[in-house]
Amino acid sequence: MTRLPVQNPELVFKHDGEEGVIFDPRTGKITHLNETAAFIYRHLDGQHTQEQIVDALVLHYAIARDQAERDLEEYLRGMLDQELIGELSSRATLSL
Repeated sequence: MTRLPVQNPELVFKHDGEEGVIFDPRTGKITHLNETAAFIYRHLDGQHTQEQIVDALVLHYAIARDQAERDLEEYLRGMLDQELIGELSSRATLSL
């Protein structure tokens, strides 16, 4: 079963072309995302695998693949810890 990282649907994400902001209407909490985090968050649509996001990072930022893999893993771990994202299984079940 394939698991895809996905944005938390209970949150509101706004992107200004570079940085981004995530708003949690339940708590009023605002999370600011730097350019890289916003780039990653935009790709967390349940359609892109982690490998595809790594490919996009390598292409967009012209960085080495191993660096992109480390960066993505770090960002995903942090976002998951903050409940900004979950994982979508191939059976379309959201897990936060």
